[in-house]
Amino acid sequence: MKKSEFEGWAGLIGAFLLLGAVLVPSYQIVLWLKDGYWTPMPLDIAFRWFGVDSVTHVAEMEWEGLKKICTWTLTAPLAVGFFALAIAQYYALDWMGNVFSDDRSRNPHQPHA
Repeated sequence: MKKSEFEGWAGLIGAFLLLGAVLVPSYQIVLWLKDGYWTPMPLDIAFRWFGVDSVTHVAEMEWEGLKKICTWTLTAPLAVGFFALAIAQYYALDWMGNVFSDDRSRNPHQPHA
């Protein structure tokens, strides 16, 4: 896959992640306007969409501190998860671009030929 093609697909995935970060709270607002109460959408709902029961997996953990961290993470809002993934993807791609770039000016640690 060419670099420009890779960047195009990566940008598309990032755009979809940011779109999810906007659409999830928008959907929650529509439900609130319709029903009059806020419908929470925690991060673990994304796992349930794919058939993974993350709550059971966390409940079976033996380390209590790790269980608390996982529970806190899975109860975070889904929109925050989408936004965090988009930011993480941006920085990962920036790092990959610097590490694997053929442009020596972007990656000065490689010796010039």
